[in-house]
Amino acid sequence: MSLAKCKRCGKLFNKMLDKNVCPACMEKEEEEFQKVRDFLKRYPEKKLEEISEGTEVDKKVILDFIREGRLQLAEIEVEEGSALLTCERCGKPITTGRFCEDCRKKLAALLSPDEDKSSSRPPNFYFKDAIEKKKEGD
Repeated sequence: MSLAKCKRCGKLFNKMLDKNVCPACMEKEEEEFQKVRDFLKRYPEKKLEEISEGTEVDKKVILDFIREGRLQLAEIEVEEGSALLTCERCGKPITTGRFCEDCRKKLAALLSPDEDKSSSRPPNFYFKDAIEKKKEGD
């Protein structure tokens, strides 16, 4: 557990999850998500501006839900000449998440061990193995 500053209200709180919001704001965020989700079930063709007006949820919050992968745009939506959501790596327009499909594949390849390297020399440490050894020791 660590101390963190809530990204929504600015209060300090004990951070227990990967979220950077306090429990009170997390509850409010979940209520807003439910509003948006229910609205989209009734009106799936609506654009971001219309969703925001219809639910009274800020556009930035809705975009955060999309970046987190909790919602997905039906198609690439353009606002004032630029896409609402773009890949953080290459800038290509996307409908959900933080990266486009190509960049996700490239990042996954960078994070996974090369087949040549794994066959010649295994990594020195496996986190899963360390946990299992600890369990065996208890």
